[in-house]
Amino acid sequence: MKRVYIATKNEYLRRKIALTLNGVLDVTLVRAGEEYDACFWDLDSMGEAPKKEGLIAMSRTFPCTLRIPAAFEDIIRCVSEGVSPAPISLNGRICHIRGESIRLTELEAALLARLISAKGEFVSRAEILHDVWDDGADEGIINVYIHYLREKLERGEKIILSSRRSGYKIDGRYLYREEAENA
Repeated sequence: MKRVYIATKNEYLRRKIALTLNGVLDVTLVRAGEEYDACFWDLDSMGEAPKKEGLIAMSRTFPCTLRIPAAFEDIIRCVSEGVSPAPISLNGRICHIRGESIRLTELEAALLARLISAKGEFVSRAEILHDVWDDGADEGIINVYIHYLREKLERGEKIILSSRRSGYKIDGRYLYREEAENA
């Protein structure tokens, strides 16, 4: 689990960063004086003259500067280098990711279940067609349902990866820890 320190007097900014990270990455917030893997701070709170950047983020693996307002994707990118995101799971037609429960259609759930069962390996379009649609549909339907899943699941991060030759897979970082280690 990555340890993140947020050094700011701006309570709104502190909450935005904390809420952005919570449920997306395995992180814990630490207090001043504790050891941390990544730190966010604003120059006003550090007693320095404010600059146009406004917010600085530093991690051991990915130093970066963010402008305020910082985009969700940029905050995640600054901390996520080398960190496993919260895993994705499926319970019936409900997908659990980032602390959210997302309702899926029957076909979306079947497609996601097939991708999760591959444990980080690519699943060919032919296999998907056979396993999800019993070969009773055109290959174009796969594109449609992959698009639906991406719209519902991805929030600035790529979860479903594609390859023209190999098909589709779930990024191994989003599988349960034991599954991701085997991927």
